[in-house]
Amino acid sequence: PARALDLPIANTTQAMRPALFPLVLVSVLSGVVDVDSSWLQRRGGWSVPARCNPYRQHFLRALGGCCGADPRVAASQMGKVLVSALTLPSSIDVMDYFYGPRTDIAAIFRSRSCVSVSKRGGKNLQRGDMVWQANASDPRPCLWGNMAPGKLVTIIAFLRALGVTHVVESGRMGGLSAFHYAQLGFNVTSVELLPVPGVERALRRAVPGMRFLNGDGVRLVPEAVDRILAQAPDARVAVILDGPKGSLAVSMARASLLSRGVSAVLFDDQAVSVRSWPLPLAYSSDPQLRAALPMERDAFAHAQQPGTMEYELPLYFPEKDVITLALGPAWKKGPSASGCRFEDTKC
Repeated sequence: PARALDLPIANTTQAMRPALFPLVLVSVLSGVVDVDSSWLQRRGGWSVPARCNPYRQHFLRALGGCCGADPRVAASQMGKVLVSALTLPSSIDVMDYFYGPRTDIAAIFRSRSCVSVSKRGGKNLQRGDMVWQANASDPRPCLWGNMAPGKLVTIIAFLRALGVTHVVESGRMGGLSAFHYAQLGFNVTSVELLPVPGVERALRRAVPGMRFLNGDGVRLVPEAVDRILAQAPDARVAVILDGPKGSLAVSMARASLLSRGVSAVLFDDQAVSVRSWPLPLAYSSDPQLRAALPMERDAFAHAQQPGTMEYELPLYFPEKDVITLALGPAWKKGPSASGCRFEDTKC
């Protein structure tokens, strides 16, 4: 085109920019350009820093200070420590990913190709699992999730501050949370008891390196952890349990994960008692975290998006919504993870 217009290439770009901008703007407004994919696909990988920095050293020392405290006191102190994780350099792009100027907040919950919904289980959409689908003629993948952005930020900031490299998520459902973890640099193993047709296929296209295991997480999660550590002994593994839930999740984690080299175990949709876990833990519903990442902000932003359904707000943003973030036995594993020292820790 530059030769045809007889213009230097550098000038061609400048000359065409005013004409291109209205075209791009009209395309976005008319839906020709898929806005959510443009920002979701722009992220590069993240790797654990090779050297310690004073911010992480302070965070890890504060985390270690929770080990010697009474469990109930430690849970309160852990809330403060997790708030400090939000300010670490490793959290800057996480905040930008979920709250930056280019973020399409609706796409945090489901890709725009998801247009029809049905229920799986329960008597209505509020109580049953929602299963979304794209139009048959739409080639774009349909992925969805039900975690508020603030909850995802808390999880990812916590795992990055610990230097986690691999995430085993049990409970894939709509696949969007697994996609977010992979986009922000984690190696992801996705486990699901009842796979939704199309979700695994869409994730395989979107994240070629993701590993998929279908079956009972009680058996598959410990096997996945063993496989990761056998292949990469220096890996730092976190397990996120969104199924099984309740006492079964806690029993499985105590029996099968405390004896393995995991750095963290996260229990979604439940507040695990401090008496049920031998290491410090915290809750995403902690008032200090709620103040730093107010759920009202997420709910308001989501409500402004076109196509939001009335039942979604109480489903995504209940006040009782919580995830338990618990340290695992290998939370301070090896200097290769961060180079930071743990001289003041006892657990």
